[in-house]
Amino acid sequence: MNLARSRENTVRLFLSLIVVTFQISLTGCKDSVENLATDDDLLRLPTDQPTMLNQASLFPLTKGSRWKLQARKENEKGEEEVLVTSSRLVDGFTETVVETRSNGRAIRQEFYRWNDAVTQMTSAGFADKVTLEPPFPLFRNPAKVGDTLSWSGVLRFKGSNAPGTGASRISGIDKIRKFDVYRVDTVIRTTVNGGNAVFRIIRWLSPGVGLVRQRTVAGESVIEKDLVEYTPGK
Repeated sequence: MNLARSRENTVRLFLSLIVVTFQISLTGCKDSVENLATDDDLLRLPTDQPTMLNQASLFPLTKGSRWKLQARKENEKGEEEVLVTSSRLVDGFTETVVETRSNGRAIRQEFYRWNDAVTQMTSAGFADKVTLEPPFPLFRNPAKVGDTLSWSGVLRFKGSNAPGTGASRISGIDKIRKFDVYRVDTVIRTTVNGGNAVFRIIRWLSPGVGLVRQRTVAGESVIEKDLVEYTPGK
């Protein structure tokens, strides 16, 4: 592969990260992953708040689980369906495929592995996937406020590799409508064309239900997704 093609694939990798893979926000850079715990936009709660909710699965990835979401961007609205399509046991982990559909058409897949100790993401995308090596840890099981998992590895996409660091943090407990939720901030830091870049996704997850809200901020564009209906798998 020539240098020009390698750079092109690297740019496409990060466009995929922003638009397709993680729905994450591109924000100003911080000095290091350790700054995740003190970023101004992380949720701050009084010290007398509880640190744990009930022990049900924070992101129930049983085959057949289904989330109907309403997405909003400025004055535009739409609906998406997120469905756990397959599940298998490999080397002590359950590997799960989560598919997002719009108007009945699959537009994205995310690949997770989880056990009683941790939930991780391994890759995401569709025809072309971004793979995270080693798998990116999202949260420990059971979840607890303040728990932070760090990551250092490589993002692979169509023959191009990009080094990265990151972290995922249970930032606090909140309430959205009837749901008690954990706020989970996930950050990946890397280099794009010689410049530092930060990619962020914020999820609000409710034990036993999973995704209740997701927020993406890219420049002045804000996209929010809110849960309309959850159907557990069997």
